[in-house]
Amino acid sequence: MQNALSVKVKTFHQPRHLNLRKTLRKNKWRMILSHHPPCQFDRTYKIFGIRICSRCLGVFCGFILTLGIFHYVDSNQLSIFFLGYLLSLPAIVTFLIHELRYARITNFFRMITGSGLGYTLAVIMTFLFDGHCFNGILLLFYLLLLEIIVAFILNKKKRLIPFIKEYEDAVL
Repeated sequence: MQNALSVKVKTFHQPRHLNLRKTLRKNKWRMILSHHPPCQFDRTYKIFGIRICSRCLGVFCGFILTLGIFHYVDSNQLSIFFLGYLLSLPAIVTFLIHELRYARITNFFRMITGSGLGYTLAVIMTFLFDGHCFNGILLLFYLLLLEIIVAFILNKKKRLIPFIKEYEDAVL
């Protein structure tokens, strides 16, 4: 029997996605260098026990290599610009091929195509810092357009939501 003065207290629990401390402890920062969830660890290299995304490693290498080359070589601005357009495409195309399950792409191939994307990012940065801002912004918007097209294609083929879900499940 309950006392007439007793009040039933309803307790509210913090939603799972808002419990940041538990989430960080669970993930142990594993997605900092490898933004891939555990179900996609085949897309990473394991270096000294740390998973690193293979395409991002290629982007980093291509970026550093390109900046080094630009430091010593003075090339035609127009050729650098169009090469930036061309070399970003293989990374985008191989990503789509793999995500749409048309073919399986190896980590080495991801790294090579990622280096082309790294070249494009280095070209953008060089243009922005060398006073050719219009060309840098144009290339940046080109990459943004490519990403929108990729999202549209994945959504049209009903692969965008499952792709996002894999990441959400890994983080939360």
